[in-house]
Amino acid sequence: MFSLLGSEETEDVVFIFLQATGWIVVPNSRKADTMSYEFVAINERTKERAIVQVKSGGTELDSEGWDQFRERVFLFQAHGNYLGAPPRNVTLISPRTIERFMNSHIEIMPRTVRRWIEFAARVRPGNGGR
Repeated sequence: MFSLLGSEETEDVVFIFLQATGWIVVPNSRKADTMSYEFVAINERTKERAIVQVKSGGTELDSEGWDQFRERVFLFQAHGNYLGAPPRNVTLISPRTIERFMNSHIEIMPRTVRRWIEFAARVRPGNGGR
């Protein structure tokens, strides 16, 4: 699935996933000048802050070294290519978790993502190419 989505679409899906799980994404934190992470999120219940890093291609994502941040850290690598042992403040989000979320929440996905989900369902092996 993630080979069909662009980097911004993948970020959008992770953005939506976190919001659906109680993390409010700070919209203006999603800027090009945040080189080490994509955006900031705040837990609606606990007010804990988190930073989020998303990688959509085949580039490995190093899960070590994030203990320099006081915040919680969410890492997502679209193909599960994580390196190292994550520190305690890091949560690795598996591609399978996001894909299941996308499929079970298709109605809240951006239109372009919905089209790719529907396309993938039609061409998935075992569907007879339909």
